Amino acid sequence: MIQQELRKAVVKHPNWPRDPIHQAAVVSEEAGELVQACLDSVYDPRKTEGVKVQREAIQVAASAIRFLINFDETLDPRTYKSTGKGGSKWFSHQQLSTYSKTQP
Repeated sequence: MIQQELRKAVVKHPNWPRDPIHQAAVVSEEAGELVQACLDSVYDPRKTEGVKVQREAIQVAASAIRFLINFDETLDPRTYKSTGKGGSKWFSHQQLSTYSKTQP
């Protein structure tokens, strides 16, 4: 489910921010939607169902994975230019190529 959502997000929004502040903002926005769905499911169950809560949680997970895939530990925060090879220590080369930044 999460992999499918990740692929869908890459196709729908192919341009992912380069800097970690804007990347984290995307994750935060998705997390906010999850909190809203949870609030609605508890305080106004007519507004939302458990399926919506689960869907929002999957979107949070997908955006967090996308953050990790695109996180460049060597990025200079002042220029947003890579100072080295880049990439993330959280994913292997094979995993990164599966969800490359340019491939849907």
